[in-house]
Amino acid sequence: MAKGLYEEAIEKFGEAIELGKDNLVVRCVAELNMGVCYARLNNKEKAMEHNEKAIELVKMQKNLPAEEPEDEEEKERFYKNLFSHEVSVQAYFNKGIVMRAMDKLEESREIFDNLIKYVPWAFRVREPIFRMERFETIVAMVEKEKETIPGLIPVNYIEEQYRKLGYNKEEMDKDFKVVHPEQ
Repeated sequence: MAKGLYEEAIEKFGEAIELGKDNLVVRCVAELNMGVCYARLNNKEKAMEHNEKAIELVKMQKNLPAEEPEDEEEKERFYKNLFSHEVSVQAYFNKGIVMRAMDKLEESREIFDNLIKYVPWAFRVREPIFRMERFETIVAMVEKEKETIPGLIPVNYIEEQYRKLGYNKEEMDKDFKVVHPEQ
């Protein structure tokens, strides 16, 4: 039953894109929602395609370059400008989730790093969600690298992976605290 509803929603969002072809905001929101629907249908490739389109449309709206700049200061301006648009934050977040599902763990981790680092209002509202997803991605990296039982990974393996990826203790502790607030 839900499958049919998602397929119907995809059709309607496709119509919205066609009707609003001259309206970047309409197209942007419709692409984002199509990505969500495809993710719910477990079609990772189509979900990724529509998340990417939503991000591209935001870049067009904000006159941003297609690719992330190399220079650190320019990169910071690029992401802060990109993430000042709600749709791009959500599409970028969804892209990180889909990347992890596609076993593209390094790319997924980088997405959550950028969200934590550059989303200005995330510090109070969304940072815990981004940190939890980064933690889950790093745990998946450990599971892939070492022979462990999923869900039963020694903490020292996770700490070792954080260090190997270049995180300091403070960053690691912030992620751990979100996932295990009682500790």
